[in-house]
Amino acid sequence: MNRVHRNSNRKILLDPGPPTTANPAPSPQTVDPQPMTSRCGPARVAQLLAGFSVVLGVVGCGRDAAESSSTTERIDSPRHFTSGNLTIWWDRVPDPVRKRAPAPSIESNIRPDDYIGPDACRRCHAEQHKRWSQHPHRRMNALANTQSVRGDFSGAATLLYLGGKATFFRAGDGYRMKLVRESTHRTYQVNQTIGSRFFQYYVGRQLAGPEA
Repeated sequence: MNRVHRNSNRKILLDPGPPTTANPAPSPQTVDPQPMTSRCGPARVAQLLAGFSVVLGVVGCGRDAAESSSTTERIDSPRHFTSGNLTIWWDRVPDPVRKRAPAPSIESNIRPDDYIGPDACRRCHAEQHKRWSQHPHRRMNALANTQSVRGDFSGAATLLYLGGKATFFRAGDGYRMKLVRESTHRTYQVNQTIGSRFFQYYVGRQLAGPEA
């Protein structure tokens, strides 16, 4: 066998003697080690980028497929929560449920027929009723009228938000809110007050706009 002598920089191949085969042995020679070359040249970088793009494409397709599957599952099996006679649907209400639901006799559900009002509590809870009547919460969750509405509906009060403008005004005995953003106009009839602590908000019904 050839013996190899190594030092820090060069490799020297030594001839062991006469050849034992018909082929002559190579003469002693000095071989310089090949310099290390980088495999990350432009072509290699392009290959890596192409492979990375393919991986991203596969991951993206998988995510889109998962989202599509989730959407289909929600359509076929919509999520809902039931407690007693109350059922809350998180997704679209199924058509069979819509068909079974009785049509209401009136359109508004702001004040149920069995609501007896806060004055009915005063007979047994006079002190609590008095303190409640003096608190701002007295005017929350109530029908919108001159006693309950505390906001400025003079028409001069406006709010600007995300490029839109909200205006609050009166219309006869009622209250209105108008929202304008560019060429889109919406008008709402305020039917009820709601609130949290010392803030009052309003809910109602859309009278005009793209969705009305």
